[in-house]
Amino acid sequence: VYKRQDSYLGIPKLENVSGVLAANKHSGRIQLDGKDTLVYLNNVYDHALYIEKSKGQIDWFIEEHQTHVSAKGLTLQTKDVGLVKGGFQIWAPQALIDNTSLELNLSFSDVDLLAHQKLIPNNTVPSLQQWLDKNIKYGQVKDGLFYLYADFDKKAPLVQLQLYLDAENSALSYLDQWPVVNQAKGQLFIDNDVLLGSFSSGTTIGGDINQLQLIFKDDVLWIDGGLMGDTKGLFSYLQTTSLKDTVDNVFENWVVDGRHFSELSLKVPLVGDDEILTEIHVDLSQSHMNIKDLDLAFKFINGQIIYTCLLYTSPSPRDS
Repeated sequence: VYKRQDSYLGIPKLENVSGVLAANKHSGRIQLDGKDTLVYLNNVYDHALYIEKSKGQIDWFIEEHQTHVSAKGLTLQTKDVGLVKGGFQIWAPQALIDNTSLELNLSFSDVDLLAHQKLIPNNTVPSLQQWLDKNIKYGQVKDGLFYLYADFDKKAPLVQLQLYLDAENSALSYLDQWPVVNQAKGQLFIDNDVLLGSFSSGTTIGGDINQLQLIFKDDVLWIDGGLMGDTKGLFSYLQTTSLKDTVDNVFENWVVDGRHFSELSLKVPLVGDDEILTEIHVDLSQSHMNIKDLDLAFKFINGQIIYTCLLYTSPSPRDS
């Protein structure tokens, strides 16, 4: 049992490691079977990773120019994420001029969607981290994958991240104070400073979500999605929520009943003072419309309404 092991050659510090140890001057192995272990990844996370129970095997090899640590088949019960499985590799050069590097691969299932807050490292783009923290409300992850590579340079650590979350029964919003999408089902994928989201279903004001796509790239959030349902609910979305300012209140005096299928596209700058760009296509079916300020009324409309403040093309996920 090791109550405390400080960092050596940049290898992460551990506290309270339990297991069976076998070693010689060239290599060693520890068969983990412990509880309440703390792992410190300095310059990557501000917090220690708390492992309630750990099982698995860690091997190390002391070579001429480096120490190589390898772990496979780990099963870890963590406080913040839940049950995770996977392994890691560490390369610790003997020469102080080189940096220790870590490669971590984990998989998990049936965990809280908010666990992403504990997995995303310190140097993630602040605007992306803030958007995730504010707008991912809750949910359940059926399956998840996490990959982390870190080069422990004290001045400028290099961190590469990939996080995949297959979510269900989740809730998210596009921006603070905007309507929430409930019962959302889909996937989130974070690749360093880029976020890709694809949701096949969900509900919000105005109807049911149909294939919602999110892309966060270069401090801009791109939103493309379909919505179908009650037309009155859709126009409530455009008249009573923060979206009314984005469309310059042009629908303020419209009263519409019926059914609709709509496509909404938004370009949302999250840094700076650039305006939100909007494009909306509304296909009306057997709808009644009253534009009160113009004293116009129409019945049994089948047709399309298009609003755009500026046509644009959102980036392709392939480009991201």
